[in-house]
Amino acid sequence: MSNQAPIFSVVMPAYNAERYVGEAIESVLAQTLPDWELLLVNDCSTDRTLEVCRSYQDPRIRVFSIPQNLNAAGARNLALEHAQGEFVAFLDSDDLAVPDRLERQHTALLADSELGFLGSQVRLINEGAVDSSHHWIYPEQDAGIKAAMLFRCPFVISTVAVRSSLLKKFGHKVFFPEIAPSEDYHLGARLMGLCKFYNDPNPFSFYRLHSGQLTQEKANLIGQQMLKVQCHILSNIGIEMTNKKMELHHLCNKSDKQSLEQLESAKKWLEEIYNSNCVTKLIPENGICSSLGITWFHLCKQQKSKSLILYKEYKKSKLSGFYHSRRSEFNFLLECILKKQVDVVS
Repeated sequence: MSNQAPIFSVVMPAYNAERYVGEAIESVLAQTLPDWELLLVNDCSTDRTLEVCRSYQDPRIRVFSIPQNLNAAGARNLALEHAQGEFVAFLDSDDLAVPDRLERQHTALLADSELGFLGSQVRLINEGAVDSSHHWIYPEQDAGIKAAMLFRCPFVISTVAVRSSLLKKFGHKVFFPEIAPSEDYHLGARLMGLCKFYNDPNPFSFYRLHSGQLTQEKANLIGQQMLKVQCHILSNIGIEMTNKKMELHHLCNKSDKQSLEQLESAKKWLEEIYNSNCVTKLIPENGICSSLGITWFHLCKQQKSKSLILYKEYKKSKLSGFYHSRRSEFNFLLECILKKQVDVVS
C-alpha cells in the first residue's frame, strides 16, 4: 500500500462468515474507485472466516484477528483505530457493495461540505437471489431522516459512508457495544446535530436476508435497544426522560389499537416532542411536523372504536394539521361515520 492515505477506509467485521465474506470482499475489489483500504476484522470466528479473509493478497486489504468475540460494535471500533481514509464506508460481511458505490459517495461528499452521513436505499438478496418483491423505503432528505429517527432506524449501515473527521470526535468508542445490536442507530443519533444526512435513491449496497438472521429473542432485544436510542434523541431535544415518558414513546411506536385514554396520552406526548424541538431545533421543522403528523394520524386510525367523536379528537390536535394526505383523512372520516373500515378506490 502507498504511504499516501486512501480516500476510503472500508470497515468490515466478520464473525463465522465463511459462506459470504468472500463475495463481500470481492465487491470491494470490484469498486470503480480504486483508492481504498479494506479493514477486515475476524471477530473470533470458529469457522474458516479467517482463512477466507487471508486468501486475498491485495495490499489494500488488512486483516485483523481478535482472540475474543467483540461483536460487530467492538470489531468496528478496532478497525477504526487503524483507519487512515478521509472517509469511512461500512459494509457487513454478508452484504455486497455495488461496483460504483465508493465513487458515487466520494462525488457526493466532495460536492457538499455539510454532508457527513451518506447512505442509500438498498436492494435485497434473499437466500442468494436478488429479491425484487420486497422493498425497504427510507427517507432521503436530511429533515426526513432525522425526524424518522425518533421512531425507527432510517438507514442500513452497509450503505453508509461518514467523514472520518466526525468519527474522530468520539475517540476510541465510535460504536457502543452495550447498545448492540442497535449500535449503528445509536451512532446516527449522536451525529444528528453534527452534520447533514442523505439517503441516495439509487442503492449503494445489496442487503442479504438469510434464515436464522432474526430470532424472536434478538427482535425483542432490538426493540429494547432502539427505545434507548430514541430516549437519547429525545433527551437531546430537551425532554427530561422518565419511565412514564419511555412508556408513552413506546406506545406511539406500537401498531396495537389503543384506548381513548391512551390516545389522549399519546397526543400530549407527541405535542410535547414538537414543542421541545421548537426550542432546540435539533430536527428540522418540516421533518418533525411530517413525522409527528403521520404518527398521530395512524394512532387515531388504528383506534378500536370508530366514531365522529374520535375524528373530532383527531382534528382538535394541531398535529392533524401536519398530515397532508387528504384522501387518507377522507377515508378515516368515512370509517368514523360508518363505524367500520372503508376502502376508498382511487
